[in-house]
Amino acid sequence: MFDAYGHISGMVCSKLNAETIHEMTGDVPQNVNFAIKSHTIIMFLHALDVTINEAERSGQKTPAEISQEALHYVFQILCR
Repeated sequence: MFDAYGHISGMVCSKLNAETIHEMTGDVPQNVNFAIKSHTIIMFLHALDVTINEAERSGQKTPAEISQEALHYVFQILCR
C-alpha cells in the first residue's frame, strides 16, 4: 500500500472474499483489502537486523507514477 507521495504505508496481506459476501448479503464488495501497518513491518525488520532505507519527502504523485516506481521493489510473497 502506498500513500499519495509514493511512500509505503502498509502491506496488503489478504482481501475480502467478494463471492462469499455476495452469497451472504446479495452485495458485491469491491476493493476491500486487509493490511499490516508499516510501523509493524518496520519493527519486524528491525528485529531481524534488516537495514531500511527511508525515502526523501517529495510532492504528491499520480497513481501511474507510483505504480511505475513500485515495479522496482514490489513483489509477491506466497506462503504455503
